[in-house]
Amino acid sequence: MKYLNKYTVVVIFSLIIVSMLFFTIYTPIEENCNKKIGFFSPNYLDSFVSQVNFSMINLYPVHDKKKGSLRINLDSVKKIFDYVGNYNHRVHLNLGSVITDLKEPEAMNTYYENDQGTKLTKVFNIASSHKIRKIVSHEEIELRLSGLPEMLKIYYGKVGTIFIADEPFLNGISNNEINRAVRTIRKFFKKNGVDGLKFGTIFAAGLFDSDFATHINRQMMKYVENIDKYYKEHKSLLSQTGIKAQGFKKWIDIMNNSRLTTYDSANNFYTEGGIPTELDVVSFDSYLSTMLFDRIHEHTLHYFSVSLGCESCRQFENITLSELRKKLSFIQDGPMNLKKDNYENDKALLDAIFECRMAGNRILLERALQALPKQPRLMLIGESSANGVLEFDSEGRIEPEQPWPLVEKCILDEVKRSYQYYIESCGWFNEGLMYFLYPDSLDVSINQFIRGAEGAKSVTDFIYSHVNMKEKPLAQPHNAL
Repeated sequence: MKYLNKYTVVVIFSLIIVSMLFFTIYTPIEENCNKKIGFFSPNYLDSFVSQVNFSMINLYPVHDKKKGSLRINLDSVKKIFDYVGNYNHRVHLNLGSVITDLKEPEAMNTYYENDQGTKLTKVFNIASSHKIRKIVSHEEIELRLSGLPEMLKIYYGKVGTIFIADEPFLNGISNNEINRAVRTIRKFFKKNGVDGLKFGTIFAAGLFDSDFATHINRQMMKYVENIDKYYKEHKSLLSQTGIKAQGFKKWIDIMNNSRLTTYDSANNFYTEGGIPTELDVVSFDSYLSTMLFDRIHEHTLHYFSVSLGCESCRQFENITLSELRKKLSFIQDGPMNLKKDNYENDKALLDAIFECRMAGNRILLERALQALPKQPRLMLIGESSANGVLEFDSEGRIEPEQPWPLVEKCILDEVKRSYQYYIESCGWFNEGLMYFLYPDSLDVSINQFIRGAEGAKSVTDFIYSHVNMKEKPLAQPHNAL
């Protein structure tokens, strides 16, 4: 050191400081994150449980012939926990299908308001396939969950969060009803020797914000207004014959038997907002597929920019989702152009849409959290399915032939977006990152096979390689439940 002049020492010292800052800023962000990553796998668990920290599964009721009532399927619950018994893995249980019933059509609104504020009656009656639900009574909750606390006591170390219902506000369940259900179940569990479990729910986007929920309801009612206007303008065809008359009658049949649930949900979902105070875990989903193809989000990115002042959304001000879809190469008529430039342009736009929708929903969530007496833990939901990145025609219909290697590449891009956002915000999302969804599945509503993470090896490889596991046994050749 005695041969180094003062200038050289300063330079070396500066380089050391810069290097330390570099590694402090970039390297430990991921290392210092207490990562918890899992899958939502609605109907079964698979060998993926040995590779991730947790999973979420739906529970369903069965009919108890002896007592003439619905009961939770305890055999299924036992199989789930026996299956994960040898792994360092917890299972979140969604009780929504067990403790809720469809709301009776006669108890639902059949009117909507147009842009002028005039109340109008919907043309079509409430469909039997609507999604508006209600939580059953205290007594019925305890009856349907009979035997569950005793089983959870046995498998307590494997039990994750108890989810009350999926997207409750969108499905018509109120803030107060969620609180009532949590209090009822918590008391019932404690009475039967189980205490200390967490309760949570996943909201549809930012519907916990009343202003945003009102905005979405207006979009739904506009959807109803357009359908009813079309019917009224063409109903004279019902007494006619010919190609136009046949087409209109076919449309009527679709509207009566297989229409989108948006029609019935309009003016029937819960718009008063707020996060239920009894919840321990809160999350929201904001899927690319929903943003691109659900018409209720036609103006959502614009709303985030103008109403929330969201800087990440400024570029989408006065731009609709319909306009953005026209810029995506995989939503066009005719054969898809697989040029690299198209992929890069699509990726840049989808990156920007992700940044905007996450920033906007986070503003809404932060606003809602400020009103709570205690802060819940937060979970981030990411998308790992092909729903939003398949090849579509200009009307949003899925093409019969798919460029699967490119589709998988786009799934991986979306998975990476969620992962990077989680790493940057893992102190906030302290309950982990859950990807929707794991299994390949048939979407009955569109009669289309949808690829999940299960069918995309590069996606599962990426997810598994970024999971922290204290104990990570090798996957065994299990059959799916």
